[in-house]
Amino acid sequence: MSESKTVDLVATAPTPNDRAEIAITRAEHYRQIYINNMRAGFTQYDVQISVARLAEIAPLKYVMEEQAMLLMAPAQALAMIEVLRKTIESYEQQFGAIKLAPDSVRQIANADDVKALSSAKVAKSKQKKAPT
Repeated sequence: MSESKTVDLVATAPTPNDRAEIAITRAEHYRQIYINNMRAGFTQYDVQISVARLAEIAPLKYVMEEQAMLLMAPAQALAMIEVLRKTIESYEQQFGAIKLAPDSVRQIANADDVKALSSAKVAKSKQKKAPT
């Protein structure tokens, strides 16, 4: 089992009281969720992030199981980006640069997109197997 490291970065709303204390507790229904896919959207009032797990259940057959929907004010979304940026910087300082595949930042809107990703995966694997 890999070790989890917590980076003490908490994005909170500013408070007029410099001595304010924030106690961090876990809700009764707290749970950890592993995700490898997300979709984001927004309204005039909030930013929405749907987090999911995309799994291949058979050759060229995928299922995207949505795990949760995060809803937040736009300002909180910016704070979240900053917390994530600092966390990734710390990770890369310890473990090295993270390399993203060229098509890794992409929304999957429907089943046709999943099929397109499957086709690309098959084409890449065939290219690797082909003699040079």
